[in-house]
Amino acid sequence: MGVDEDTFKPGDLITVIAWPNRRQDNPLVYGIGFITENGESFGKPPDLSAGVPLAEVSGVAAVTGRWAVPIPVANTESPLPLNTAGLLAWENYDPQNSPANTCEPASIPGILYGPLLNDIQITGQEIVFHHEAYGVRRTIPLDTRPRLAELTGIMGMVSGRIEGDTLVIESRDYPASNWGLALAGHTNGGGADVPSSPQKTVIERYTASDDGQILTIEYTVSDPVYLSEPYTAIIKWNRVADEEAMYPFDCEVDSAQRFSRDPSREEEAER
Repeated sequence: MGVDEDTFKPGDLITVIAWPNRRQDNPLVYGIGFITENGESFGKPPDLSAGVPLAEVSGVAAVTGRWAVPIPVANTESPLPLNTAGLLAWENYDPQNSPANTCEPASIPGILYGPLLNDIQITGQEIVFHHEAYGVRRTIPLDTRPRLAELTGIMGMVSGRIEGDTLVIESRDYPASNWGLALAGHTNGGGADVPSSPQKTVIERYTASDDGQILTIEYTVSDPVYLSEPYTAIIKWNRVADEEAMYPFDCEVDSAQRFSRDPSREEEAER
């Protein structure tokens, strides 16, 4: 966002652009932009995808590299084909119960929409993903039996294969999650987290454009507990320079809880 510890000095007059709190009497806001007294603006993410010169690559090798995710477009309705249980969960979404408050990493497909960087590398017979969001690292074996994508199991059991110029990843055995199918602030959530069950499965297909600047991700997610049928969507990532910095995702629980926390409900629960 262009802001560091030296950007503003004590005594500076700054205009803050922010989303207000869900509770009108809570002064904490979610800051998204800052304007100094002389009109200089901060807050808009830099455009990192203005075209990155590439050595000649072909085939699935063009999938490797570092990629930026566009800011997700929020909907007021979820495009997911929710069944009765899914619709009930969506309609009764409580932000205080969102995994965002406990720093639970988003899984697939939610993490694919996080507007941060992602790095993909081929190492022997493995594909290694580093998602800047939540600091998630996934290791996908190629042409072998499924195995855990990472040690906690939150990213499921995975296996991969190469079909022509496309990397295909299949995953299953995810733990149930209150935002396993969609996050409230992302395109599929429609303003609410959508849960998933252990029956969730996902197929991801990654294909780079001819010039290697755009990565198209087509995924299909199935979960008979919350979806009436499988759902397919397409996401496009933009290539950035391989040396573009990826920062630690230091989610701190107390800070994460502050935006959604309702002290009156906590006091009532204590009583």
